[in-house]
Amino acid sequence: MAMRLTPKRVRFINFYFNEAQLNATEAARLAGFGSPETRGPQLKRVLREFIEKKEVELREAALISPRECQERLAYIARNAPVNTQLKALEFIAKIHGLFSEKVHVEMNRGEIEKSLLETLEQIKTNELSKMSPADKTRLASIPLN
Repeated sequence: MAMRLTPKRVRFINFYFNEAQLNATEAARLAGFGSPETRGPQLKRVLREFIEKKEVELREAALISPRECQERLAYIARNAPVNTQLKALEFIAKIHGLFSEKVHVEMNRGEIEKSLLETLEQIKTNELSKMSPADKTRLASIPLN
């Protein structure tokens, strides 16, 4: 059987989140329930589902939308001191992907192999230049297969 949410219970929930500051006893007293010390905690248990739903609604209402965020940043970028404007413009640019770190490179297999071989040859030359003549001789004598 679904629980009815009477006008008095709605008042309890509203007082619970506002004037009573999450105090069930105070919310029961403000909503006009008799024996608020007993009824407050009891109502909190009985109305748990409705209270949780109201918490979610209040949390969501407290958030700002992406559109509102962009509008506020645009206002700051136009009207705030220069340092603050620059920071706002930086955030706006990031939102629009203007500071993308991604680089798209297209190469075929042959180009990739050639590039890798050139890079390996550069590494080899660089490392060989750091070696002593004795180490170079020892390295040359090691079979690769």
